[in-house]
Amino acid sequence: MPILRSAFISLSRNRPLRRFCENSRIGVRLSSRFIAGMEVEDALRVAESVNRQGMTATLDSLGESVTTEAEAHRAADVYHRLLDLLAERKLKANISVKLTQMGLELSPTFAETIAWNLAQHANRQAILSALTWKTPT
Repeated sequence: MPILRSAFISLSRNRPLRRFCENSRIGVRLSSRFIAGMEVEDALRVAESVNRQGMTATLDSLGESVTTEAEAHRAADVYHRLLDLLAERKLKANISVKLTQMGLELSPTFAETIAWNLAQHANRQAILSALTWKTPT
């Protein structure tokens, strides 16, 4: 594992440091350019704003290198929720999924199953969206 990546992962697991970065004024200011917020609604609000500016958004749930299957399932649940909300609000956005957050380091087959389910969900939403947006001829 590259040294810088290891250092950042280690820092992200430091609970007091992470709380400081997520909740302090300076931490929020420094990260706000890259992080829409700590809640799904924050991310959706920023995606709507980006869409109004004529751009597409990419949403990513923070975290990676899960240590249990339960953590991987919780992370996948966030992405499933995002897919539903993006479709419901007709936002021009996609999700960026990290396989390490889906359990790759636990089991490649496990992570593949979770990623496959997300891809199928995204595909269903895209098909429904295309049908919804289809204009009558």
